[in-house]
Amino acid sequence: MYDPEQAIGHELLNSRVKRALKALLKAREYALDAGRDVWDFAVPFRQLRALRLSRNDFRWLVCKRYLEHAIEVTLSADNGRFFRSAGELNYVKKSCFVLTKEGEAFARRLPLQNQEGVATRLESALTSTITEAVEARPRWDSELNELRMDQVLIKRFRWQAVNQATVLCAFEEEGWPERIDDPLSPQPGLDSKNRLHDTIKCLNRGHKIPLIRFRGDGTGQGIIWEMVDSP
Repeated sequence: MYDPEQAIGHELLNSRVKRALKALLKAREYALDAGRDVWDFAVPFRQLRALRLSRNDFRWLVCKRYLEHAIEVTLSADNGRFFRSAGELNYVKKSCFVLTKEGEAFARRLPLQNQEGVATRLESALTSTITEAVEARPRWDSELNELRMDQVLIKRFRWQAVNQATVLCAFEEEGWPERIDDPLSPQPGLDSKNRLHDTIKCLNRGHKIPLIRFRGDGTGQGIIWEMVDSP
């Protein structure tokens, strides 16, 4: 069986893991240069997910002791970042990651481009791609009844769907935050939680390309959107 550590350059270690390791290495270098604890520059789960890492990519990196992770519990009034420990193989939205010393050594052994000019252009393109991926937001066009991510059509409504359109309009008006309150107006005789649940199920149907999904926030009073694992 191949050892991924010995197979660098043989395509066993995929490009998305290499990109993530480089981003984590840069964060560690920032922390050390600033004289701060590496956890002050911990990289959020969502930022790394934007590089299309699968959950098994994370698990492999953690099991190899290249990464450590914890759940951020920082409050807005805190002066600094605070974390609590978590299980090795379970990651949530507030999980953050840092490169270990072993991970730093491993990341530094990744192959570099032979030509400095090519490497510079690739780094610039990668930085732009990561920024766009992290900042990407869906867009709801109420006139065309289309939900898109950048230029990719996710869903088109061919008939009136009032509840779904109301939710999408609310997200669009608020700039697509991670979560919004239930925007559906209460109606006599209708259970608001069940109606929201049904609306979310409908929102997740009929996607031409499954880039995002919607889910409840666990209270029955809010809705969350998130990118999917593997489109």
